[in-house]
Amino acid sequence: MGKFGRDYHFDEAKAADYLNLHATAPNFAAWIAEEDGQLLGGLGAYMTDTFFGNDRLAYDDSLFVLPTAQNKGIGKLLINAYVDWAREQGCKAAHITVTSGIDEQQSTQKILSLGFEHLGYLTRKTLED
Repeated sequence: MGKFGRDYHFDEAKAADYLNLHATAPNFAAWIAEEDGQLLGGLGAYMTDTFFGNDRLAYDDSLFVLPTAQNKGIGKLLINAYVDWAREQGCKAAHITVTSGIDEQQSTQKILSLGFEHLGYLTRKTLED
C-alpha cells in the first residue's frame, strides 16, 4: 500500500475489488487497464437521474492510473470507454472529478482536451485531527 495523492493511501487489491464490484452492480460500470495481469489503472462510474428531473447523468467515482503507467494514454482510453458507455446508456452528460491531489492542473487539462468543460468546484472538509 502506498501514498496516493496528498492525503490518501492506495491499496491495489482494494481498488481492483472495488472496480470488479462496479462491473456487476446495476447502473454502475467499470473499466480496468492491465498488462500481463498487473493493474495499471481503472475507472468506476455510475449513472442516475437528476433529483429534480428525468435527465440521466453519468459520474465517475474512481479514476486512477498508477504512477508507473502514467503518460501512456491509459487514462484517455479509460475515459473514452466511460463516455461511450454513458452515451449508450442515454446519459445527457458525463462528469469526471479530479480530487486526488496528483497534479490536478495537468490531469484537468488532459480531461478538458477530451471535450470536457469546467463545471463548478468540489470542496472538502477534513474530519480527522
